[in-house]
Amino acid sequence: MDIFERNGKWVWQKRPGVQRSFDTKKEAHDAAGIPMPAEPDWKLHIPEELPLPEVREYDSMEEAIAEED
Repeated sequence: MDIFERNGKWVWQKRPGVQRSFDTKKEAHDAAGIPMPAEPDWKLHIPEELPLPEVREYDSMEEAIAEED
């Protein structure tokens, strides 16, 4: 028994050749009687938009090194 995504639909494959498709992952898990897997913790802590690092341009390597010191 497998649940996977194919062409934008969630498919529950009961056994080879017997499949049902659903619009959402939750619907497929409910029909199969399988609990939804928990989202990994790292997905819960990703901000919507990551801040970009500050970028500076220098005319020479010496100027860049002097700025770092």
